[in-house]
Amino acid sequence: MKQAGEVTRADVLFQAGRTIGVVEYETVADAQNAIATLTNVYIGEHKMELRNNEEEIKHVRDTASVRKVYVGQLAWGTTWQDLKDHFKRIGTVTRADVVLEADGRRSKGYGFVEFEDSDDASRAVTELHESELMGRRILVRECKDEY
Repeated sequence: MKQAGEVTRADVLFQAGRTIGVVEYETVADAQNAIATLTNVYIGEHKMELRNNEEEIKHVRDTASVRKVYVGQLAWGTTWQDLKDHFKRIGTVTRADVVLEADGRRSKGYGFVEFEDSDDASRAVTELHESELMGRRILVRECKDEY
């Protein structure tokens, strides 16, 4: 996926017997390039089908009251308390988690923050996306509870 542009996040999900990859690019142009150049390319025996999921994201936003945000690009030493302290200026944080490596010693570089109010979660995305935390520019996106 990197051959199409700068990848900022990539996840592999297993849903209903299918393997789905979700790739986030730094720019819209990179994402469009990936769709144009990598659709129908094979990985092993499997042909990739790429598409822009903006419509799916819009549907989720229109039908769900999102109170949780994904936070990426965290420094390795970031703790849940660091996340909570950074986000509490927006509103009441009910939970902050940093996803840790299997040994439990180091951050995997991402986490989640849940707010008491969905409006605060939306404000966090608007106001804290690309803000600096522990010397790193962080990514902040809305997410649903199943992430």
